[in-house]
Amino acid sequence: WRWLAGWLGEPGPGTAWVRARVPLVDGEESSAWQRLALVGDSANGIAAPLDVRKWLFVNTELTMHVHRPPVGEWIGIQAQSVVGPSGLGTVSGLVFDEAGHTGRVTQGLVVRPR
Repeated sequence: WRWLAGWLGEPGPGTAWVRARVPLVDGEESSAWQRLALVGDSANGIAAPLDVRKWLFVNTELTMHVHRPPVGEWIGIQAQSVVGPSGLGTVSGLVFDEAGHTGRVTQGLVVRPR
């Protein structure tokens, strides 16, 4: 990961370039769409809503709206999280690559103390 704003160790919005270092399926090269899904699934880590040392936040689902496949290995996400008093939350993010905007990602979150 290459952080542009924020960091996993500090709660709040974040922006990072991310590259999938292992294939989704062992022994097969990942397609652009598979790499995008792997990186999109990381949005809640890019925009950690709370201190990761004290809280668990698990994404319960992943929705991606994409208008083109990503170009290159590195995919960027600019994400932010919101958590309500019930312990439920959402993450939303803009997904981009070296050529520009590729789509958006959203995740539902369940947040609990460690």
